[in-house]
Amino acid sequence: MPALHPIGDGHRFELGRRTVTAYHCPIHSKGHMVFVDDLARVCYGGDSIGEHIGPANNPTNPPTIVSLEMELWGINNVIAHIDEFDRIIGGHPMPLYKQVTMSPDILYRMRDVGEVALAGELPIFDEDDVGMGKRSYAQQGNTRLYFFKEYLRNTNVPEEYK
Repeated sequence: MPALHPIGDGHRFELGRRTVTAYHCPIHSKGHMVFVDDLARVCYGGDSIGEHIGPANNPTNPPTIVSLEMELWGINNVIAHIDEFDRIIGGHPMPLYKQVTMSPDILYRMRDVGEVALAGELPIFDEDDVGMGKRSYAQQGNTRLYFFKEYLRNTNVPEEYK
């Protein structure tokens, strides 16, 4: 087994002739990171950035509890570096088999949904999806942000998930 080298927010590493920077973005899970390629000016957002995004909670895995407040922190953490990339490649496109390339302005739409929902000014809906399990969401336009309504704030998240 190769040695594991943990990385944190702002960690940089060389990948060929480019530098990749990792940023903490706890939306899909509490340890989720996004990676910005300085040469291509692309942010690889994985399952944390997109129109229908939120914590992992499917029937085959235990739920990943991330508060909506922490999701917003992650979105704002990536927005703080928005001048470093011109596009985002993320997960969960609709339909799922297509790769998705997004404009960085998706981050502002995600932040708006989260902030308005957290303030109690946007309806919160419950969903029990066969593939993703029970979650809640709020939506404006096509931008839907998933979360667990019982864990809106960090103080509501049980210790074992922090």
